Amino acid sequence: MIYSRFVCIGLTLLLCLAGTHALAFSVDIDSFDYTDNLNRTIAWDFSGATTNDLYTPAWNSEGVTLEIPDGNVTLSNEEHGDFYWETNNGDLAVDVANSLYSVEVLGDDGFVSIGWGADLIAPATVWEWEARFTNFTGVDFTPGRFYSFQVAAGSWDLKEVAPSVCGVWYDGEINGVQKESALVLQTGIAPADDAPSSLSWDFEPCSGGGLILENMDPATTTIDLKISISNDARTLTSYYRINSDNANDWVQLAAHTIEDSDYKMYGIGFDAFLALLHPAIFLGIGDVGDPCVDDSGDDSGDNPGGDSGDDSGGDSGSSSSEDEGEGSGGCFIKSVKR
Repeated sequence: MIYSRFVCIGLTLLLCLAGTHALAFSVDIDSFDYTDNLNRTIAWDFSGATTNDLYTPAWNSEGVTLEIPDGNVTLSNEEHGDFYWETNNGDLAVDVANSLYSVEVLGDDGFVSIGWGADLIAPATVWEWEARFTNFTGVDFTPGRFYSFQVAAGSWDLKEVAPSVCGVWYDGEINGVQKESALVLQTGIAPADDAPSSLSWDFEPCSGGGLILENMDPATTTIDLKISISNDARTLTSYYRINSDNANDWVQLAAHTIEDSDYKMYGIGFDAFLALLHPAIFLGIGDVGDPCVDDSGDDSGDNPGGDSGDDSGGDSGSSSSEDEGEGSGGCFIKSVKR
């Protein structure tokens, strides 16, 4: 179902780098929610699930799967089948209890995604995907070390264009400025191998975008991240919400529209000629130093990504922007260290 190359499609940045780390990074996924314009919903808070419900499927001997209950899935007319919540490999240790899905990063990165063995009709062109993260542990804020969590979507199709919104716990310099106990929020679009690199886009701190919140405490932070796809699957709008259940507390981080109508961010569905995306959550850990400075000491201003335009998502605390520049589209700032 899910092949290993899926791992780095939705994140072309530091999650795909090898890193070193001393403490185990773990987080509880409280719930997830997918909805689309074809009246599909896949939403679960893991209620009723226990460790005994986890199993290794025949199609992925290195992964762990949890069946999503039928009562938590609504499909369009004439659609039917099973849906799964599954890891990609042994780099994540997972457990489920007390309505929480706990994930510990054993290696450098890994992901959990929605898979399906279902008869589906047309793909979604308007859809939303969100998840809630809580009970962060193992974040020691060692200078230069990052701990990332990402709501994204990916596929094994080489023509796909993958959206994402990402949170990163980080302590260290960003563009030469020290950031203390920071939560960095950013968003982007990453084209796969056979899609034009010009489709890539970032809203991140190295080019004046993103949002940096300092003096944050992971142990007391619950955060929701959401990607919203609209405009015939060509526009990404990303959102975040911190320590709140209020529907009015969602804050827009940034938005971007793909100008080339030949490439779209389709949601779940079926079409043999289209790149369909699996809603996913990526987790990663590693060491980077100042992510905006390459190994020779040059800053990232000469790298693709461009300026974010109005700086409205930067340190000022303002949190909304529309940017038409290119970028690398993934998690935790452009990687100039690859």
